[in-house]
Amino acid sequence: MCLALAGCGHRGGEATSDTTGDNVPTQSMGGIWNGTDATGRTVVALADEAGEFHIILDDGTQYAGTASTEGDAVSANAQRLQRHSGPGGPSGSAASGSAVATALKGKVQQRQSMSITVAPAAGAQSFPPETFSLQFNSSYNDPSSLAMIAGDYMDSINGNMIKINGSGTLFWHDSNDCLAEGAVSIIDPRYDLYEVQFQYSACQGPFADLNGTEFLGLGTLDKSLQPAQFVFGVTSDMNGHSYAIDQRLSKLPPRSPI
Repeated sequence: MCLALAGCGHRGGEATSDTTGDNVPTQSMGGIWNGTDATGRTVVALADEAGEFHIILDDGTQYAGTASTEGDAVSANAQRLQRHSGPGGPSGSAASGSAVATALKGKVQQRQSMSITVAPAAGAQSFPPETFSLQFNSSYNDPSSLAMIAGDYMDSINGNMIKINGSGTLFWHDSNDCLAEGAVSIIDPRYDLYEVQFQYSACQGPFADLNGTEFLGLGTLDKSLQPAQFVFGVTSDMNGHSYAIDQRLSKLPPRSPI
């Protein structure tokens, strides 16, 4: 897992038909987006129709915020966090420390492609600007439902089991004795995007500062893979510490009735 700060209340609102002076209709960045950066790292970006987004790199770096669009131009103030060891082991990590404020700019062709550059905001800790070239994943157009997302999931790297029941309740108990309880909820039933929320408790030792920390973010059920994968990115900011968690969980076959 890997966390970063995100706003509350993921609610999908459709892009408007406003136009800029160049007569370009306002484009929506809502979608599941896949691509790479200039160094070849793979990138998954999740965004709802209201512009809330999580951009997750394969090294655990995560950007999160809420973007606005004018014509095909996208801009946002976002936060950047990097992976650090934490609950769940290498694939379930919490990045702790101060999030780095970033400025995001780019161009989007609705339901087609998106190019984004992120750079440090004025006065923020420096890091090399990063550019992402992304393609729309049509699985975003699949419907979402609590019945579809319900099931048992496994982190194939550390073996942790996560359960989501038919009402969306989420629960897991990881190898460091941390308990996570929360919920997965529908944003817009037309799209394969979910709100993910959970809170840690019972963490021991070096992870005890996570107790009471609530995470909020976005997830998607990628049914193009076998087995299907639940991919999510969530973030939190509490007591001066910022966290980012990302997960790619394999959905297990339904259990046979006894």
